[in-house]
Amino acid sequence: MKLILFFATLTLWASSSVAVQRVRIITVEEAPANYLNSSGQADGYVTEIINAMQLNIQSQSNLLTENQQAVAIEFVPEARSLSILQSDKNVVMFSISKTKSRQNQYLWIGKVMKKAWQVYSLPDTQIEISDINSLRQLDAIGVVRGDIREEWLIEKGFSNLQSVTHHAQNLQMLLRGRVPVIIHEPLGILSNLQAIDQGIEIVKPTYLLNTSSVYIVMSASSDPEIFNQWRNAYLSIKQDGTLKEISLKWQSKIYAELSVLPEIKDDVLVF
Repeated sequence: MKLILFFATLTLWASSSVAVQRVRIITVEEAPANYLNSSGQADGYVTEIINAMQLNIQSQSNLLTENQQAVAIEFVPEARSLSILQSDKNVVMFSISKTKSRQNQYLWIGKVMKKAWQVYSLPDTQIEISDINSLRQLDAIGVVRGDIREEWLIEKGFSNLQSVTHHAQNLQMLLRGRVPVIIHEPLGILSNLQAIDQGIEIVKPTYLLNTSSVYIVMSASSDPEIFNQWRNAYLSIKQDGTLKEISLKWQSKIYAELSVLPEIKDDVLVF
């Protein structure tokens, strides 16, 4: 009987340990949601949500050792991160916009924000965008390779896209006159402008293209046990108020740093 109990305990320990450790966590550089801070550490609103979920998973796995380390977060260019998500199992990625075409491509862990897709131009240009078809007449539209906004425009048949690796590069393309417009979200472009000591007045919001809900996801081939553990951790921090607490903290932080007060809806920030 003792031998049976020993093996049952060992199996449970192995199961819990594997569920926590056998994941890879990836993200993209997109402040203020997820970014590397001045100390080279992963930071940001959604990064803090991920860290809270990891703590919740550890607390639920009672047989883990006290010195269990959190899984390190890797920053990967957007197109590469989507490739990893498609090809590898047990990959957690944050954050991804949920669209109809993506519905069955990933396992959806939980919603972390909502963001606007805003078209930006330079203030002294005469560009006027009245509808999506107006964008087809432009020489180029600056987007980020692998980003949902590039994907969405490609699906709609756009052929005038100029893609770069990072949002900061996209902004520089606009400021240098290399493209007439770019697509970003309001808080993201504010963060990129702040990083180069510039204010929002040097760009002009020209057209609201779309909005999307944004999620933490896991690769579709992931182990169901591991997905359920992460999904349950998300539900737990939402139910116990941790998610809203993080949102309130970053609402204040964003206001202090960017002079913009994002809304909170359904416990998450609206970017």
